[in-house]
Amino acid sequence: MSVFDEIDENVKKFLDRFDGNGDGEVSFDEVVNKLTAQKVKDPQGTAYKIFKQIDENGDEKITINELRMNSNKFKKNEIDQLIKKEIEFFFKNYDVDNDQVCTFEEVYNFYEKRGDKRPEARTMAIFSAFDKDKSSTITKEECNTRFLNKKFGQV
Repeated sequence: MSVFDEIDENVKKFLDRFDGNGDGEVSFDEVVNKLTAQKVKDPQGTAYKIFKQIDENGDEKITINELRMNSNKFKKNEIDQLIKKEIEFFFKNYDVDNDQVCTFEEVYNFYEKRGDKRPEARTMAIFSAFDKDKSSTITKEECNTRFLNKKFGQV
């Protein structure tokens, strides 16, 4: 499932839960009524917190666009953390001299030391995927771009 599918699913779940009249928007009263029916402690206060977070224009209605924007913010933070970990792992394995750049030789040596039967082919595949400027080095920026594209299904 792509990130965009997850966001749409979250929007649908929110609307299914709170959009009492089915108009594609959620009013403050609809949220209070649903929370009251669910016996949530302090439904007004909870609704206020929800609207403070999501209702960008303060019109006491949460629209599909506002839901998507809010989901994007949360997803972006989650994705940023995942990518950061992947980059750290990538550089921990390949950047032997810790200069924040992975060379062809460093990546090749990693696979050769592991006993890989085709270290050159594996290294070439990695550089083909990551080294978009064809500089024979891979930077953190190139890793970030590659991992971000991978998360959004653009390989």
